Amino acid sequence: MATKKDDTNTKWLKKNVATKRDLKPISEELTDHRIRLDGIEKHMATKQDLTRIYDRLDNHEIRLDRIEENMATKHDLVRIYETLDKVVEIGTRNSQENAMMARIIERLDSKVEEHDDAIRQMKPRLGMA
Repeated sequence: MATKKDDTNTKWLKKNVATKRDLKPISEELTDHRIRLDGIEKHMATKQDLTRIYDRLDNHEIRLDRIEENMATKHDLVRIYETLDKVVEIGTRNSQENAMMARIIERLDSKVEEHDDAIRQMKPRLGMA
C-alpha cells in the first residue's frame, strides 16, 4: 500500500522531474538547432580549408612578385620609346647623309674624270706620254 512517504515522493517527483511532454518542446528546439548547425557547418571553412587557401594565396603572391620583377613599368616603356626615337632619328640622319655623300662622290668622280682627260691631253704636249 502507498504510504505517506510514497505520496510525498510522488509529489516531489511531479514537481521536480520533467516529463516527456515537458521535454518535447526542448527536444524540438534542439532538433531545429541541430538542423541549423548542420547548415552552418556545410558553409563554414575548416582549418584545413583555410590552410589550403592560405597556401594558394602564398603561391599566387610569389608568382606575382616574380611577374613584377620581370615586367616593364610604364616608366621603363617610356625610356625604351625615347631610345627608339633617338635610334630612328640617327638612322634617318645617317640615311640622309649617305644620300648626300653619294651625290658629292658622284660629282667628285665626274671631276676626277674631267681631270684625268685633261691630264691625258697635257701629257703629250709636255712630253710625258
